Amino acid sequence: DFCLSRGLGDVYKRQTLTQGRQCFATVTFTWQAPIMGNYCIYQVGKKEALDCWFNQKQNSISFEFESNKTMQYQLIAYDFDKVIAETSIEVSWVHKASPRKRRWRIF
Repeated sequence: DFCLSRGLGDVYKRQTLTQGRQCFATVTFTWQAPIMGNYCIYQVGKKEALDCWFNQKQNSISFEFESNKTMQYQLIAYDFDKVIAETSIEVSWVHKASPRKRRWRIF
């Protein structure tokens, strides 16, 4: 429901997200499949799995999410190369980036 923004010294602060800024959050995916099997979770567009489980029917993974855009994830049945479930982490802007230009004034 919210993102953390990185402040000075990499201190994370809870605050509203301005367009273009990175969202930082700890995310947990919990999954359950209809049968025991070999499963992997992938971020769509990436070749390397976030994690894989063998001879499992359910499990979970926690990881640090860092992005300025919405990301999709898929649970894949490894042996059949079949998508079992999909979800996404949506990054929504509370404030749009300001297009104002800074001008210098000489007094």
